[in-house]
Amino acid sequence: MIITGPIESFFKIPGAEPSSEGDGVLFHLRRDLVKLLGPENQRTRDAAPHLMLSIMGLLAGIDYLSRVYSSAKESRGRFAETIKDLYNVTEDDSQAIYQLRCAIIHTVALSTISECSHRRGIRFNFEITGE
Repeated sequence: MIITGPIESFFKIPGAEPSSEGDGVLFHLRRDLVKLLGPENQRTRDAAPHLMLSIMGLLAGIDYLSRVYSSAKESRGRFAETIKDLYNVTEDDSQAIYQLRCAIIHTVALSTISECSHRRGIRFNFEITGE
């Protein structure tokens, strides 16, 4: 990923006003997620009113972040490393979350078959429960 401005503009806080010079995708995504989910770093008991948009936004945001956070060359490795390090989950869990990302964003479904060397051919099925 090429960042043409200061790194601070990439990680601009979502509460800041948009710049007349333009802002990055991660800034706008985070602003929209705050509108859907509430302030960052605050947990709420209520489900997001737009759960699928929220999930897709969070997974896309992690993907964007992994492009500057991780030194891995391929998308799966970058994403899994970022998830594992930032959220302190196991390698298996980080790979499962990557498969969820692939299922929702690429397959447009809640299931996917792993095509990467990590668990090649294994089907991942996801279910969203509740309202």
